[in-house]
Amino acid sequence: MESTKVCMNAQCGSTSTSGEWKRGWPMRSGELASLCDKCGSAYEQSIFCQVFHAEESGWRESSSLWMHCF
Repeated sequence: MESTKVCMNAQCGSTSTSGEWKRGWPMRSGELASLCDKCGSAYEQSIFCQVFHAEESGWRESSSLWMHCF
């Protein structure tokens, strides 16, 4: 029986991808989060938070660089 993958980006949740499934952040289980191609590409380019969390509180500007502080 084949399991259905789900993008672990809570704002996406896609069960399909236009490209390959990509690996994301490490999880407590020791595995890596499974991301669709769009979300995984943003994660690989280090722009994941800017793309998906830009409207959340906690963003700080420092010398033309925006950082998300948790």
